[in-house]
Amino acid sequence: MATQQTNQVQRTQVPYISFTTLKGQIERMSKEGGAPARIDRSYLTGMSGGYKGQLISALRLLGLTDDDGVPTDQLIGLVANPEEAMVPFFQNKVSTMYSDMIDLGKRNGTAAQFQQLFRDKYRINGSTLAGATRFFLDAAKFAGIQTGKHFKPPERTKSGVPRKVVTRQARSKKIATTSPDIETSTSGIKANTIQIPLASGGQIILTTVVDLMDLSVEDRTFVFNLIDTLRGYVPEQFSEEFVGNSDDDSGIE
Repeated sequence: MATQQTNQVQRTQVPYISFTTLKGQIERMSKEGGAPARIDRSYLTGMSGGYKGQLISALRLLGLTDDDGVPTDQLIGLVANPEEAMVPFFQNKVSTMYSDMIDLGKRNGTAAQFQQLFRDKYRINGSTLAGATRFFLDAAKFAGIQTGKHFKPPERTKSGVPRKVVTRQARSKKIATTSPDIETSTSGIKANTIQIPLASGGQIILTTVVDLMDLSVEDRTFVFNLIDTLRGYVPEQFSEEFVGNSDDDSGIE
């Protein structure tokens, strides 16, 4: 019984935050002269309370902090020299933590197989699955590790949202991206819009008009955290009602 419980706990241990956010926090610590004595919610800024918890968990899973949030020697080394240390660190972590995914990629696995492997190995689904697969792909790319050419995160737009909401989103996106105010204020910068349906009705529309190359580390972290938080939100009743209604056989939920 104890062995079965231990294995189940191990299957659930995987980061599912934005890799860009994690990398940005390491760079932030480096710019500030070192890691804090403890990484807790009060230290993390520009993100929701729930996302802070996910980031703290990811740091622990990667061996960058202990159970109390105290930085390990590995994190201290990364912060001291991120340009030289981060690539080899993530090469090692990706190779050891995701060996099954890398092996599937060598066998030319499909996107559906890739996503199902995450489901089976880590017992995750929905927005957690999307975040976990995206973290792996982004971390592997940063580390220069080859992944499957067919691998991609699940597309959340194909399920979890009623058809009438999708239609309303499409109309809102057209209005938002063709607004004269946006066009005249961007100086050639393309506007990007995300629409998120809310469980209690209505929706949130976020339009970004920024040049990512000009953003500071703090601003970039804030923007990507905001986007990841919105993209990760799928009302429970939508995801339950529309699971399996995808037009393809990819197994995406």
